[in-house]
Amino acid sequence: MIPREVLETIAQDPKKYLRQCHRLDARVRTKNTRIARLYQVSVQITSSIKAVSSYTGPSDKIGNCVLEIASLQAEIENEIADLLALQREIESTIQELVPETAQRGILEARYLAGMTWEQIAYEFHYAYRWTLRLHARGLEAMKTEAERRLKEWDDQSPRT
Repeated sequence: MIPREVLETIAQDPKKYLRQCHRLDARVRTKNTRIARLYQVSVQITSSIKAVSSYTGPSDKIGNCVLEIASLQAEIENEIADLLALQREIESTIQELVPETAQRGILEARYLAGMTWEQIAYEFHYAYRWTLRLHARGLEAMKTEAERRLKEWDDQSPRT
């Protein structure tokens, strides 16, 4: 059963609900990019000798980078677990709210697999414009079914 808050979000804007995976995936990619940069910094060797006016203690550039990399990797692992759970939730929501198989496939390809419109059209053997129409129909089906369930929910609630 889909929670009421999710149905309310879908009834307002189904794309907002479906785009959550993309945003979380982008955060994971950004952290992976940061890890790559930190790794590059940690392996660089300074070849020039610089005059030191005052001694401030040993610099542990590699150690600091390793600690930051480990911290980011832990964050990524948590976000990947969240992403997988969110993908499962969105997939089951699409399956439950969208009756048409082609529309479900396009929504899953777009929002769960992150495919472009061109890739989806090619993969499903549809014309580009037909792909966009099926997408719009799938979003409308989600919204309509969410609104119907919310109305049903409100009708079943005891009035005070």
